Amino acid sequence: MGEFKSRTAFIITDKRAKVFVENGNIKVRYIKNEEDIKAEERTFRPHEISQIITIGKVDITGDALNLIMKEKIELIFLNRNGKFISKLMPSTSKNVFLRIKQYKRLEDKEFILEFSKSIIRAKIKNQIVNLRKNASNRNFYNDRSNYEIIIRKLENLREMIMRADNIDKVRALEGQASKLYFKLFGRLIEPEWAVFRGRTKHPPRDNVNAVLSFLYSVILTRIIGAIESVGLDPYAGFFHKIHYGHPTLAFDLIEEFRVPLGDQVCTTLFNKKVLKPEDFRENLFNVNSDDYPLDNSDSEDEIEIIGDGVKGVLLNEEGVKKVVKNLSTKLTSERNYHNKLLGDKRVSFDKIILYQVESLKEVILNYPDVPMYAGITMR
Repeated sequence: MGEFKSRTAFIITDKRAKVFVENGNIKVRYIKNEEDIKAEERTFRPHEISQIITIGKVDITGDALNLIMKEKIELIFLNRNGKFISKLMPSTSKNVFLRIKQYKRLEDKEFILEFSKSIIRAKIKNQIVNLRKNASNRNFYNDRSNYEIIIRKLENLREMIMRADNIDKVRALEGQASKLYFKLFGRLIEPEWAVFRGRTKHPPRDNVNAVLSFLYSVILTRIIGAIESVGLDPYAGFFHKIHYGHPTLAFDLIEEFRVPLGDQVCTTLFNKKVLKPEDFRENLFNVNSDDYPLDNSDSEDEIEIIGDGVKGVLLNEEGVKKVVKNLSTKLTSERNYHNKLLGDKRVSFDKIILYQVESLKEVILNYPDVPMYAGITMR
């Protein structure tokens, strides 16, 4: 399979940050105020970076932009809510044969089914492991029997997916598993002020959902960059139905990372008291807003309509900084990693994302002569 790339990403989330070039390196200076002569600085070697994600307003010099493009670094702009705005990227892969093979796989029902089974079984395994690791949580004491029932149901659904004979069954079973998982997820959050009434998006309607949505958005952006870096099309996925403008392959690959990178970081932020009530703000969402778009199709709960909008909860600037800092730490933390094509390694989560995408590329090109793609699972 060739050598995997080891370039990584970094995230900038400070409106007082300035990105510039010094001695051929990319530097980020964080200025607290105009009189700050001891501003914090970070230095990055261009060849070590594959992606820069900026959140909010960041000052980037012309020299820095030139170097970023010269070194083929993808530059992504998100607003302070984690919503994608735009990106600057080097020329896309010239490997047209890879994309032709990817598009042909869209008609390969066996490939789609087996790939989907792999990523969703991995996702449910991670959900089960996450719940079991928190079995001693005091919030489960008074309802232990329901906890065990839901765990058994999740295990049964995972086995049913193995026996599923079409993609629609896999999608239906995944939906059932997610609903069961989120029935218990709120109990993993210990502070009484932290509210979770089930998974909601566009807008998130409580502070736990605000953190989950933000985390998933940033992780998705990282995955899209990894997909494009190997020459695959992020908009041609297999498990999720293809829709115009939806990066469905990235939606596919984020499934295995939702729990270890999203859910676990979220619970840590609340339970370690990193986040506080004052790190959140309320906003009105409506269908005509670019910054605060309204989409109620993902939730069955009742919503509070105020005038022409719906009330949602978001992280404020300080909250965003805390979440990004902890996610960045998680991305650079190392864990044992096994890949059927690569073997055993101890690497960072950020590199695991790249390795998984490289592995999928190899599977798209050579399956069934190589093993089917395997989603990462927690232990």
